[in-house]
Amino acid sequence: MRVATANAMDRSLEQIQLRQQALAVLQTDLHDGDPVLRRKAVAAMGQTRDGALVDAVLPLLQDQNAQVQAQAAESLGQLGANKALAALHQAAENSAVAAVRVAAAGALDQLADESGRSLLRQLLHDKSPDTRLRAAYLLCTREEPEALAMLTALVERS
Repeated sequence: MRVATANAMDRSLEQIQLRQQALAVLQTDLHDGDPVLRRKAVAAMGQTRDGALVDAVLPLLQDQNAQVQAQAAESLGQLGANKALAALHQAAENSAVAAVRVAAAGALDQLADESGRSLLRQLLHDKSPDTRLRAAYLLCTREEPEALAMLTALVERS
């Protein structure tokens, strides 16, 4: 019994060390010159659902690349980053890039901030079809009638 317990503890320790090494690589990738690598690192961090990573992801809302900014917003929602609410509000309301506004509004909604859903509803009427589609997709998980109707119409046209 002691041998089995010792082996299980060794495996757990090894898993912790591997996770720490992987997170160290991701932290390095957040500062890489390649925006694709930064975006993928931010996405991976969001998928961990580890709230301790919020401080590493938050600055990327200001990244020079809009795709990285949008991914950072999405990841902050996944991380449960309530401390990022002000920054997400800023991005959702003021970003020049629609994809960033949608992602930030979606993150706010995911964080149970009512303004997120309200902003997504407004984005259903954006002039860009892509923006409307992104907002509808995020709202359909909340069974929003207008979003469901929009997505249903798109599917029927296809």
